Amino acid sequence: MAEQDRAHNNTAADQLAEPLEQIQQQLTAGSARVAQLRAQWQATLREAKLARAATSDTSWDLADVEQRLRELADQREGPDDLLMEREIARLAGQRVQLEERVLAQLLLVDELNARVQIEEQALASAEADWALREKVLITERDQLEEGHRTS
Repeated sequence: MAEQDRAHNNTAADQLAEPLEQIQQQLTAGSARVAQLRAQWQATLREAKLARAATSDTSWDLADVEQRLRELADQREGPDDLLMEREIARLAGQRVQLEERVLAQLLLVDELNARVQIEEQALASAEADWALREKVLITERDQLEEGHRTS
């Protein structure tokens, strides 16, 4: 009789182990998915901050070049100063390159900001969905364990 009870208890434990393992896998997978979404959002946020910083730096470089061009234009005494004309031409070319770079960086910042918002909304939605699903899974697990203890 004792062997039958042990065999019954082992069978019941085996039957309980599989659903508990499935619930635990779902809990682990759900948490991992939310963590992955959070990490992606944080990475995009960092990328956006770096792009804004690079845009700011390039804007300052552009302002410096424009200031130097104004200073040279004020110093210009005529077309006879070839060195000054070369410097003005070089700075004008550099200004064009910096303007294009600032524009490209501003577009990148806008794109990254949009991605940050989309990913933030997706993360918030996933966290809310997961919080509900997690409660259901924990309740199911607790009920299975409680049912096993009472049997």
